Amino acid sequence: PETGRRALYVNRFFTTHFDGLDAAESTAILERCEKIAIAPDNVYRHRWRAGDVLMWDNRCTMHYADYDYAPTDIRLMHRTTAAGDRPAA
Repeated sequence: PETGRRALYVNRFFTTHFDGLDAAESTAILERCEKIAIAPDNVYRHRWRAGDVLMWDNRCTMHYADYDYAPTDIRLMHRTTAAGDRPAA
C-alpha cells in the first residue's frame, strides 16, 4: 500500500498453480519467480552476533532460516507483529 506497486505472492511450498494455466505453464512461471528471488543480488544473509536485532517486512520479503548452528547453541528469539495494511491485491 505504501508504494502502490503490485506484487505477486507465491511460495514453492504452497502455490500449486495459476488459474487458467496448466501445470507445466504454472511450474515454469513459479520456477522463474523463485530463480529471480533467490539470485545472489536479491539475497541478504545475516551473520548473527550477540546483541543483533533484525527486522523485515513480511509483505515484501522472503525469509528462510538456515540451520547453521550447533545443537548446543542457545538461541533466544522474540517475534513481534506491527499493525499495518494488508498487501494490495
